[in-house]
Amino acid sequence: MLEEKDKKCYSAWRRAEAHQVPMTKEGMERADERYKHFKKGWDYAVKACMLELEKEHTKNKKEHSFFNIGKQLIEKLRCL
Repeated sequence: MLEEKDKKCYSAWRRAEAHQVPMTKEGMERADERYKHFKKGWDYAVKACMLELEKEHTKNKKEHSFFNIGKQLIEKLRCL
């Protein structure tokens, strides 16, 4: 079963798959392979967002903690 942190990634992948449900063992294997590739992209995108927010936070430390809070929220989306 999927861990809680993987549910958002899996849900996004299912939307990308247009909710198609594999009907054969081969179809399921192909779907699993597509999910693995999707998850790599998802993880990269989330990490890239976190890095950008962290950079903004560093530039604006004295003004607000908004960027650090945003980074923490995005980190919760990670599928790692």
